[in-house]
Amino acid sequence: MKNTIIYSLFLLGFVIAKTTDAQTTTVSGNISLPSGIVAGPAGVEIELRGLFFELNNPLSTQTITIPPEQSSTNYSLTFSEDDQSIVFDCPSCFDLGVTDTGSWNETTGVASMFSGTNYSIGTNNNVDILLEQATTFSGRVVFPNDFASSGNDFIIVTINSATFLTFDSFSDSVILGNGDSNFDFRIGVPSDASADGWTLSAACPFDCDTNLVFQDTNFATTVNGDPTSLNEDDAFIFPSDASYTNIVITLQGPIIEADTPDQEGALVPIINLILDEEE
Repeated sequence: MKNTIIYSLFLLGFVIAKTTDAQTTTVSGNISLPSGIVAGPAGVEIELRGLFFELNNPLSTQTITIPPEQSSTNYSLTFSEDDQSIVFDCPSCFDLGVTDTGSWNETTGVASMFSGTNYSIGTNNNVDILLEQATTFSGRVVFPNDFASSGNDFIIVTINSATFLTFDSFSDSVILGNGDSNFDFRIGVPSDASADGWTLSAACPFDCDTNLVFQDTNFATTVNGDPTSLNEDDAFIFPSDASYTNIVITLQGPIIEADTPDQEGALVPIINLILDEEE
């Protein structure tokens, strides 16, 4: 489910229908694992697609498999709309210590979702994609106080670059079912994409219980995740080139606001007390 939900939510307004006589562009080449890494006995399955959905164009998506004990295979995508870029999902890459989601940028390599190289209509492009060694994060987002979802709570975990004025961001997300109280996440980000490390945060921005603060971003403040803070300045910086496991992020809540006394109502017993004393 890696990024499929968030991809759908944020790009739904960009659904594109292919016209029968539209020009196309083809992007094809070789996709490879990092040097020295080969696929396991089941191979490595990778889904490739354009950043924006092309509803009536099945050639804009492709699922390929790197065979067992091999490190690369070929791919080909055909787009019918201008300025498409290539994004990929590779769940089995995580266990190999390889980037498991992102887009392809011909200058910087594996990049975040909206940072890929754009390809223009009417051209054919030979593009070799090299997946990268990853800094990996895995763990669990939990609700506080034994709270359970009533269904449709949208949970997102985000890894952001801590380097100033860079905006690389990778995420994993889920829509919880009724009775669910946690979400297991796995994210592999390119180790060379952030010189200063990464911050880890979680939130429930959609369809969350209004008595809880899940919609506010909760930042991990320790290498283990908890406690979390709503202040980004408290975020723990995870160094690159490492594997972080068993992270637990507890979403903060509920907010309990103290009732303020009704000042007007409070005057009545006070006045009665004074009158009783005068009598």
